[in-house]
Amino acid sequence: RRANRRGGRLFFSLPAFASPSPSRGPHAFALAPASSEMHRSVTLTALRFVAMIGHLFSTILFTLSRRDNVIVALKFDYTQADIGWREREVSTACALILTCLGIQAIAFFGGYSLFSAPLTLLNLTCHIVGGALISLLILTKAHYAWIWYIFAVFSCIPTFFDVSKILSACLRSGERSQ
Repeated sequence: RRANRRGGRLFFSLPAFASPSPSRGPHAFALAPASSEMHRSVTLTALRFVAMIGHLFSTILFTLSRRDNVIVALKFDYTQADIGWREREVSTACALILTCLGIQAIAFFGGYSLFSAPLTLLNLTCHIVGGALISLLILTKAHYAWIWYIFAVFSCIPTFFDVSKILSACLRSGERSQ
């Protein structure tokens, strides 16, 4: 392969199986710049992955530090049974958030929602805001009940759309095989 410059573009001499550029001769190939839409899609996908990992880490961290948030919510004369019951409630909420993140990871890595820009933007927004709010719960030692609101808005909504995307893809592939 040999590279040379002609008219401000970079051209390569490539093997015969590639199609030549008609305006530059049979052995000249133009490397077309990638479209800005492709750059946006790649950027959104990378940001979505990073935000999903951040949401995962903040949820795991909240699961490990849930006792402080539970104790803040109790009266001064609490018992161990009160702590145990509320810790199980927080653990349930965290398990549901982690389940939703797992479903979203399947949709992401399976390619079901990878190329849908609106769904990627929804997931990106929910992961950033949900992860940030969980981190604020940890830092401020706020009442543990806030985790349920975060779960309902920032985990359930994107999971619903991801599941609908997975189901529609499965139904379409089922129609093709018949």
